[in-house]
Amino acid sequence: MNAQSRFHSASSQGFSQEEKAIEHALAQAMKSPSKVGRPDFNVTADEELSCLPDVARCPKGWDQDGHLCKATAAYVGPCSPGVALFDMTQEERLAFARYCQVDWHCQTDCTQYFGATCPSLWKEIGLGVCAAPSNYVGGCSHRVHTDTMATADKVNFGLKCGARWPCKVSLPSKEPCEKDYAASCPYGWHGRVKAGKAECVSPATYEGCSRVQSFGEFTPLDKQRWERNCGQRFPCRGETGSH
Repeated sequence: MNAQSRFHSASSQGFSQEEKAIEHALAQAMKSPSKVGRPDFNVTADEELSCLPDVARCPKGWDQDGHLCKATAAYVGPCSPGVALFDMTQEERLAFARYCQVDWHCQTDCTQYFGATCPSLWKEIGLGVCAAPSNYVGGCSHRVHTDTMATADKVNFGLKCGARWPCKVSLPSKEPCEKDYAASCPYGWHGRVKAGKAECVSPATYEGCSRVQSFGEFTPLDKQRWERNCGQRFPCRGETGSH
């Protein structure tokens, strides 16, 4: 654990204050204890599932723009009004919501996909072994084997244990975007050379970080951090629209 902590500290160098806050929120959420076991499938009555966040959609009050989520004018939270949410892991999205003071849509209006290995927000930590999220408050074990569950077992597990299986449609668009971080400029920005230095200039409507950026010394990781902090994105492979 100490070695992991030192590695994480070293890898976090260069994070913005917003990123550090989200990392801290994520670390705090991961400290709750867990227990191992198998669920009891004896369900006596249907129980209404609580609202489980749909992290495959932009938060409430945010609009999807390609692979970005952008806040409306009503957003007054501490974070940038644009974020590459779908580039984050599930845990990072939950931490983002806690720190940035946004709410998720509920999953209750979607058809559940019982072919998934784990319930929604649960994480597969081994072959057919799922671990509950840190904020799980159901009455069942925090770890469960699902490899032998039939569809009926999964339905019963969800009803008894306060879990819900993922929505059938979980991608933000029809085709996933494989980012081209070798591109010289973000999507929609145009390149120029000034005083012998390559620069990227934003569209006239952009508001956020500096409208003139130089990415010549940025690594792919640097570009990913810039996307999250500045609410813009680099193009998908084969996508046109940047120069």
